[in-house]
Amino acid sequence: MLAGWVLFTDHALKWSPGTIKLVAIVSHPATLQYIREGYTNLLLAQQVYEWGVRPVDLLFDAVENGKYPDTWFIKISLLPVTKENVDDLSRRWTGWLQGQSN
Repeated sequence: MLAGWVLFTDHALKWSPGTIKLVAIVSHPATLQYIREGYTNLLLAQQVYEWGVRPVDLLFDAVENGKYPDTWFIKISLLPVTKENVDDLSRRWTGWLQGQSN
């Protein structure tokens, strides 16, 4: 799934965990249950916190220090979320929603 909005609710998937392969580009806290319950092995998380903080840092450096990035294309990779790191991402979301950095 390119948009994982369908996973923003409980019990959106009507099949037994592990019977259908599912990968979604989404990392909203509501979707993490689908990793924990075995409905999907992988979510690709958009690093939304980085998308917000990185441009502000770049603008500050440009305005305040006259320092510009080497390239105008800044790539922020998708973060693979699996059973092994789902709790870490959940903790990061909690911090972000409380206004704390990573």
